Amino acid sequence: MPESARYLSPSEAARRLGVSAKALRLYEQRGLVVPGRTAAGWRTYGPADMSSASEVVALRSLGLSLLDVAQILGGDSRSLGPALAAHQTLLESRIAELVEAVKRVGKLRRVVRDEQAVPLARPSSLPGSFDGPAVAFALPWPWGANGSS
Repeated sequence: MPESARYLSPSEAARRLGVSAKALRLYEQRGLVVPGRTAAGWRTYGPADMSSASEVVALRSLGLSLLDVAQILGGDSRSLGPALAAHQTLLESRIAELVEAVKRVGKLRRVVRDEQAVPLARPSSLPGSFDGPAVAFALPWPWGANGSS
């Protein structure tokens, strides 16, 4: 097998990894992957490069940030446990939010199914909605309080 056959173009490497070529460039910019270069300067991905890139893709598929991936792959194996724990907490929080959203959608669907009037112009009348923002603050608009300039 010729030596060049073992090396992949960025587009072929991306296709095999299931990511975009743009993602591979981003991984390279962040120092997570260091592909080889041809004499003309084109990026090439050999077996070691593909192995490194597949580790990045696997960690990213868990939803870890590029910063977390960089720390983990940078040799700080102790960062993997805390990074995974923090990420799991975030995912569990998102799951709880989604469960609540599903309940609200189900309740609204029942209202619609029962042909009850749904005053969508008043968000506070929707099932599970809230009356306003949790935090309110004044913005320094360049015009008067009534919105006129």
